[in-house]
Amino acid sequence: MVRREDRGAHPRRGPAATGVLTAPRFRAVTSLDEAAALVPAWDALADASGAGLLTRPGFALGWWRTLGRGRLLIGTVWRGDELVALAPLHERWIGAVRVARWLGHGLGTVSEALVRPDDDEAARVMWQGLSRRGRVLELLEYREEGGGLAALVDHPPARRRTTVAERDVCLALDFEPGGSGLEHLTYPGRGNVRGALRRADREVEATGEPFTLEVVTDVATFDARLPALQAVYDAAEADNPRQNMLRPPYEDFVVEVWRAGIADGTAAVTIGLLGDRPVALQLCLMDGRTCGLWAMRFAPDVAPLRPGHLLLRETCVWLAARGYQHFDLLIGESQTKRQWSTSRYLTLEVTHGHPLDLRAAAAASGAVARARDLLGARRAARSAG
Repeated sequence: MVRREDRGAHPRRGPAATGVLTAPRFRAVTSLDEAAALVPAWDALADASGAGLLTRPGFALGWWRTLGRGRLLIGTVWRGDELVALAPLHERWIGAVRVARWLGHGLGTVSEALVRPDDDEAARVMWQGLSRRGRVLELLEYREEGGGLAALVDHPPARRRTTVAERDVCLALDFEPGGSGLEHLTYPGRGNVRGALRRADREVEATGEPFTLEVVTDVATFDARLPALQAVYDAAEADNPRQNMLRPPYEDFVVEVWRAGIADGTAAVTIGLLGDRPVALQLCLMDGRTCGLWAMRFAPDVAPLRPGHLLLRETCVWLAARGYQHFDLLIGESQTKRQWSTSRYLTLEVTHGHPLDLRAAAAASGAVARARDLLGARRAARSAG
């Protein structure tokens, strides 16, 4: 259903209006059917606002269908029939408080509110509509300078508090227009990358097998390659456990989102092949200008070949040849990412709510964490016994 929680009170001429005074109106979308109906307008707003790839409905709603718990809570603001602001959220009870978080929470999702450029009023109406007693906004990995953030920090609703703290770093590559995608390797200070690639090429040559890039851009190939990709992920996780995105509970999410994205050109899987054997993979999201590296893993037995460097080199060439301007390496500051990146941005931890609700949420979260630690200690003791 669509629930109207608040309305803007001051009519003004909207940025896209043509001679008609319109007031921004807030509506909370809380059903998947209504959210699915939003997709065309949501995508158009993401394009207009320059929002990040993980704010797109394909990723956000795919996460909700397969991993989401609680209640969907997408805050939207409209001027007439035009969607001018959107916050992709869901909420769950933690103790006596409802805590609203991004769609995609728990997967390092870098997100933000989507706001039509220069429509500060729409952003304020959106936060006013979402700000309710008994509800806390806990927005982890908010992109630095992300949409709507200034309105939440500079103009919080009455009797509400907003706090902002640095959380993590995202690294990125910017390509030169019309270039090969590798011009940055000639920049001062890039000798370590050039040296790593030379050593990698020698190691590959010694195997007698070529290292090549396969880009999966059709669903049938993705389905056929999936068992081999799972084998690479399994081997990588056995050697260095993180989150196995190709096994439960994440498998259904990745398969749904990447199958749909590959079908409509908003996702791809890049595979590093040693001869005919898949040894490395990247799960990528894309919008025609920016490619986002959501996950990369490689088989541990080929680590001496420096497959991360090789896969990044081939992927940069492939992206530049197709007119991409930006390769967002997303969250995390590994050594390989640092060596390849040309720019960076911060992610933030933003919390907002009434002071009493903020204290209640913090107390409840602390209790949950202590219970989780206790359960983990008991399990470890049983295993040791």
